[in-house]
Formats: sequence, structure tokens, C-alpha cells
Amino acid sequence: MKAILKTHNARPHYYLSHERVFNFERCPRRYYYSYVLFAPPDFTPYYLYLGKIIHKILAYIECTGEPFKPFLLDLLFQFEFQEEDEIKKVYDLSLSLISNWRRWRSERDEEEIKGLERPFQILTNNGTLFKGRIDRVSYQPENQLWVISDYKTGSSKIPRKDIANNLQLNLYAFALSNQEPNIANLRVELIYLRDNDVRGADIHLPNLAEVEARIESEKEEIIKGTEYPPRSGWYCKICRFKTRCSLNETPDKDSIFSLKSLAEDDSSDKRAAAAFALGNSRMKLVTWALVHALRTDESNKVRREAARALGKLADEWTLSFLVKTMAYEPLTEEGLLALELIADRCSHRRRSVRTIKLRQEFSATGNESNIKELDHEPED
Repeated sequence: MKAILKTHNARPHYYLSHERVFNFERCPRRYYYSYVLFAPPDFTPYYLYLGKIIHKILAYIECTGEPFKPFLLDLLFQFEFQEEDEIKKVYDLSLSLISNWRRWRSERDEEEIKGLERPFQILTNNGTLFKGRIDRVSYQPENQLWVISDYKTGSSKIPRKDIANNLQLNLYAFALSNQEPNIANLRVELIYLRDNDVRGADIHLPNLAEVEARIESEKEEIIKGTEYPPRSGWYCKICRFKTRCSLNETPDKDSIFSLKSLAEDDSSDKRAAAAFALGNSRMKLVTWALVHALRTDESNKVRREAARALGKLADEWTLSFLVKTMAYEPLTEEGLLALELIADRCSHRRRSVRTIKLRQEFSATGNESNIKELDHEPED
């Protein structure tokens, strides 16, 4: 296994994460909406906000030691809740979880904190990139033990017997062993904050060599997929894409191939070609993927091609969506190009609709002279 990536230029375009793997295994259709089509969700359930808030708050408390309630209130109003009572629900739950965490933390005062929200990148020998972030890394000097702690805010739990083989925790362990090569003893643990249930396992370091094969296996399964069938289960009721899924909107096979190439191909030339093909597809459904490429792709060529494609496809709705999405980002040259092309297309469309309506009115009244003037009306 290679060391943690050091340079931006060496980074492959496509990467895996625990969240991506989890979504694909639970429901390929949800993975498709999230990471191929990049469609906005129908809604975001409050418990997802709860998880993000708690992780930020706990890191804040450990880093600063300052009162957390002002920071909590500030975080609450950064999210768009579906119902007004959800804000109070998340606030009350947050206080309860933080109280439980303080009791757990009081028993770990002798530990040295080695990282909070600690990022990592794993690059396999086959060039697969896996990215993630570890909630908490600590060290117990008395027994030379490193501990990886992952906070859970939900009520569902992983069986204790499965902790040692859990992919997420093994990835964290492998990443840390790359970052800290002198680790002698390592333990992973899940902290279920609703009841302070701690489920952990000691990691046998030589076994971590198997993680690379697991990463490659997950990537192969995801990359070869082209169908993305929905996988029904209890989670369908709370899925963020349940309305879209019920409509069963799917592009043709050629468009899916281009969408996958734009999202997953490491070649910037192939991603640019995919953006060009999507621009000619005349399918509004692909505009989210093009907007995502315009905003996040590291290649100028791909971003520019995505801008041109949006200029061919977009309408007033896309223009509004793009402006809202990019409102708090630096305006790039490619972003400006997209906005100009879309605005021009929208203006031309409005002129065309106006011309058609006037022609129909003049024809109905028999006013031939006005029709001739309309035919010679200059473009703006």
C-alpha cells in the first residue's frame, strides 16, 4: 500500500468514501442519485443535521473548552429544517447527547488527544483513492495504546461481534497506521451517544493489509454498475430521494455511460468528452451532473465543457439553481461562462415564445403586414 497522498496533482479524480460505499450497498439507486446524477435531495431529515451538529460541537468542546451553546445555536440556523419543531427537537437531543458524551469523556482524562475530525487519504497500489475523516484519535501512554473513536448519534447499532471486521473502522485503522507507522497497539470503538454504549475491538495490525483488497473490491463493484436498481427496505420511508425514485426517471444508456464517465473517469479528456455528449443529449435530467462538474472538477477543460453543455440545455430554472448554488463561492471564469450562455439561451427562448404568440395573434386577425414586419424583426 502506498503512503498517504501528499500532492494534489497525484490525486485521482474519482474517490471512494465510507458514505459512498454504504449508500451503494444499501441501495444502488440512491448511490446513483447522490454520486452519478448529483441530484438535490427531496428533503433532508433532521437526524442527518443532528449528526453533523454533534460532531462539530464535540470537536469544538475538546479544542476550546469554551461554553458550547452559542456555537450550537449558530449551527442550528445554518441548516434548512423541514418543520419548525425540528429545530427544538435537534436542540434538545443535542443537549442530551452532549451530556452523555461528557460522562464518557470524564473517564478518559488520562488520554492524549492526537486528532479531532482527523482527515485521511488512502491510495492503493492500483490507484484507488479512499478519503475519510476520523472523529477522534487518542493515545494512552500507560499501555502504549492508540484508540480510534467514532461517534454515533442514531439508535441502530452494529453487533459487537462485527466490530473487528467493520469496513469503516478497519479503513480508519489502516489510515492511522499509515500516518503513525510506530503504532504498537490499536483499538477501535463506536460510541453510541444516546445511551453511552461503547462497542470496541482490538485490531491485529498485520491483518490490515487486507484492507486494500476490500477497497479494490468495493470500487470494482461500484464502477461496473450501470443499472442502479432500487433496493427496497425499511429505509425507503426516510430516503431523501423517495419522491424522485417513485417517478422512476432514468436517462438512456448512452447518457448513463456519459454520466458515469463524467463522475468516475480519471481522464480529464474523457470527462470533457462526456460533458460534451451530455450537452447534446437534450435531457434536462443531466443538468445537475453538469453543474457539479462545473463547480468541483479540477480540470479547466472539463469545467469549460460543462459550461458549454449547460448553455445548450439550461432554462430559467437551471439559471436560478446555478445562481443559488454558486452564491457563496468565488465566481470562476467557467462559472461566468455558464451563466452568460444560460442567460442568453433563456433570453432567446423568451423572444422565440413571444414571436410565436404574436404570429398566432396576427394570423387569427388576418394582419399580414404585421407578420411580415415580425419576420424582419432584428435579433437583440
